[in-house]
Amino acid sequence: MRRRPKTSNWNQTAQENGANIVSVNDFAQAVDAITSGRADVTLNDKLAVLDYLKQKPDADVQIAAKSEISPAAAFPIRKGEDDLVKALNDALAKLQEDGTLKKLSVKYFGEDVSVKQ
Repeated sequence: MRRRPKTSNWNQTAQENGANIVSVNDFAQAVDAITSGRADVTLNDKLAVLDYLKQKPDADVQIAAKSEISPAAAFPIRKGEDDLVKALNDALAKLQEDGTLKKLSVKYFGEDVSVKQ
């Protein structure tokens, strides 16, 4: 079994565009690789970037480009757990409807990430 390096979920996109991959454990380490000169750029999920910038608003990094591709978040659930899937979907719909997801998004990410933009 071939092990994938510890990188963002944008690893394949980076490689397809000629990048040499620097393995890191998380976005904070990716930023450290950039600021220390070990890497030039990182491709990451919007939530990772927003979370980092919310925690470190004075970070010495900038967003150079945004992708129109927006991968959806998912909750992996064992096959056959139809009742659990329904309960989860119902709960998420209720939280979306009453504005809770938006409030949590703004609180933790600085913007509403609960809807596709």
